[in-house]
Amino acid sequence: MIKRDVHTLAVVLSALCTLSMGCAHKQDGCRLDTECPNGQICRNTKCESTPESALRAAHDDGRGPGDIQAITNADIQNHTKLVDLGPGVDYTLEEKITLYASQKLQIEPGVTILMKSSDAAIETTDDSLLVMEGSSQKPIVLRADPNVKWQGIRLGGTNPNHTLKHVTLENAAAGDAAILLTDEAQASLENLTIQDANDAIKALNTSTIKKLHSTTLNHCQGFPLTLDTLQILKSAQNNHFDGAQKRTIRILHAPILINDTFTVPKFDLPFQFDDGLNVSGLGVFTIPEGTEFTVGKEKIVAFSDVQLNILGKSNAPVLMHGIKDEDGYWAGVTVSSMNATVIQHLTLINTGADMAPALSLNDKSKVTLKNITFSGSAAICLAIGEEVDLTSEGGHSFNGCQNRNVLDERLEDTVHNIIDDIPIG
Repeated sequence: MIKRDVHTLAVVLSALCTLSMGCAHKQDGCRLDTECPNGQICRNTKCESTPESALRAAHDDGRGPGDIQAITNADIQNHTKLVDLGPGVDYTLEEKITLYASQKLQIEPGVTILMKSSDAAIETTDDSLLVMEGSSQKPIVLRADPNVKWQGIRLGGTNPNHTLKHVTLENAAAGDAAILLTDEAQASLENLTIQDANDAIKALNTSTIKKLHSTTLNHCQGFPLTLDTLQILKSAQNNHFDGAQKRTIRILHAPILINDTFTVPKFDLPFQFDDGLNVSGLGVFTIPEGTEFTVGKEKIVAFSDVQLNILGKSNAPVLMHGIKDEDGYWAGVTVSSMNATVIQHLTLINTGADMAPALSLNDKSKVTLKNITFSGSAAICLAIGEEVDLTSEGGHSFNGCQNRNVLDERLEDTVHNIIDDIPIG
């Protein structure tokens, strides 16, 4: 009798459930995720599996803290979220994970991913998006098995909103850089720790680093930061690059076009311009106090048309010298602009390649020139064109100018005019 009553009750409940569309674990015709089996969600009235829901279900089904999930490319759907499954390693990765058009991978605070082979990497393409937002209490950690070096993070494609915040990358030394930006990708990088890499961060092509804030390096064998051009880096604050063996910010190519306002970011390390620097455009280009440039052999630092501000201070001059400490190693600085130019507390060392002046002012430049220090020039130290308007000048120091200290074509032009006015006969 009891069994029959139980059966009757089950039939009634099943009928009511069907009529109300409110029963759990329903295979189709669903409205809520709770109506689907564990590991599935309700999408377009049908129960479907997703990597995110499957991972959550694995945790909810009692696998317990510290259970490890292997991630493959097949797990990456339109929007995949990796959640913290508990203490220790949450996920393992043995291959390169590639995000394609419109896909998004979101990694939540506290997630730890263990790289199991040298093929392991996370890569974006097309307009796909990577968001890794840890916290100071629960950073995201990407590390490798002992004796394994993995490829790192590769941000390619066109998405402007990649975000890495409170992320630790360890042993990402199988590729050129722990974090590589290419194509037109844009990223904000904040509160990163990069340990045991070759180059730490590299940005090429027309990619952009919108922020590089509070990044710390440990045991990096190469450069802390390598950029295709200086313009790629928009903002840098409070970075600690002492842990890199090559202690310069490396800039690979010379030309940049400035049609708005650009201020060179401040670092405790010098910028290394392998191919020199060539700034053009109608914008404003500012080099703040304490900035240091090192320049490649026989290369030049040139400013054309831009409004130039080199704003050194007596206790924090702007310093420019060759990558190697040799007289005449690099070609010096040229300024050719009709816009107002301010150059103050600038120190130029070991210029004079191809007998170029250490500092050359050309065209109808309108220049404020104060407290320039010249040291070790293999040619003329200061060359002033005949149409240059020096609105203010003084306080210069000349040391070791092998040709002469100053060539002022304005004075020579005056002498020629006087001679031309003397009657002959």
